[in-house]
Amino acid sequence: MPKYKIYTSYARTAIYLALLSIGAKGKKVLLPAFTCATTLPDAIVQAGGIPVFVDIDVHSLEMIQDDIKNKISSDTIAIISHHYYGAYMDYVVKIQDIAKKYNLIHIEDRAHCYGLKKDLIGDVAIYSFSKNMISPGGGLIVTKDHKIWQECLSIQDKNKSIFHTFILNTEAFNYMEAIKNDRSCKGYKKWELLKFIKMSVSKLLKILGFYQKNYFYKITSNDIGKNFHIFDTRMTSEQLKYILIAIRKLRLVINTRKKVASRLNEILPSFLNVDNNIFTNYVIYSDEPEKLERIFGALNIKTRRVWPYFQKYWHEQKTVSVEELSKKLLLIDLDCFNEEKIGKLRGMLNGN
Repeated sequence: MPKYKIYTSYARTAIYLALLSIGAKGKKVLLPAFTCATTLPDAIVQAGGIPVFVDIDVHSLEMIQDDIKNKISSDTIAIISHHYYGAYMDYVVKIQDIAKKYNLIHIEDRAHCYGLKKDLIGDVAIYSFSKNMISPGGGLIVTKDHKIWQECLSIQDKNKSIFHTFILNTEAFNYMEAIKNDRSCKGYKKWELLKFIKMSVSKLLKILGFYQKNYFYKITSNDIGKNFHIFDTRMTSEQLKYILIAIRKLRLVINTRKKVASRLNEILPSFLNVDNNIFTNYVIYSDEPEKLERIFGALNIKTRRVWPYFQKYWHEQKTVSVEELSKKLLLIDLDCFNEEKIGKLRGMLNGN
């Protein structure tokens, strides 16, 4: 079966565009409670839909099937499954079976997994180019459904803005600089007056109403049911050029991460499967994540806590399982590891 592709400004706008294309307005969309509080639910609400959170199993991260079935109603249109931190989640096959049974559109959130060679299971998959590469944002929709593909292209064509290229390039390449700073092993900082001016002009164009802005990071449950204007979701040619260059280097990056993960798994077992995994992050479950943070920090290894640890919950997200995961999971960046640091880590964990 052929697959159709649509490039978008970011992965979050890819989710939004996919939801618009299936007619999510006024409909319920099921999604895992363990997800970024400012992406999936915000995309659903801006597309006119109603987010319905499904609890997850704390050990496998699978959406609990009984909870899914209890929350499906006559006005449910779609279900979003999630692959986490570069690891392929086998449970999406079960989600597809449920989607078929109840005539739902199944959207796989593969934002963390670009570069993982696994066939599309759902009707639609969403990818991010900036989760595991240094890139100026960028998202991708892949679908088996020709009608969804056509509708996505039609929506993009009907909602073009003459200021889109300038504003998106300004914001996306600024975002890329922030990624470089965040993921750098040695420290990186770049500030340019021209970028500051461009960002200021971009904000002014939005304030004056010349460019339809989006509301990611600002949506709450109080916004459900509001009418939001459709915004431009296209990827710019400048974004695409940079992303294609980054893709050429990705396989080497993934292979290097896999080797590091294999060594690390001998010391600190991975919480997620290691076979079908490109290790956007290496994930550890620990009763003492703060202690591990200090150890990795001493080795200049970047660690992160999972959402919604650093975000405001949607009330419906706040399940016992999600609370536990937010407190116990630790994400490790693998790109700054070398053999010397692995040896030191082993000694520090053994008290040496």
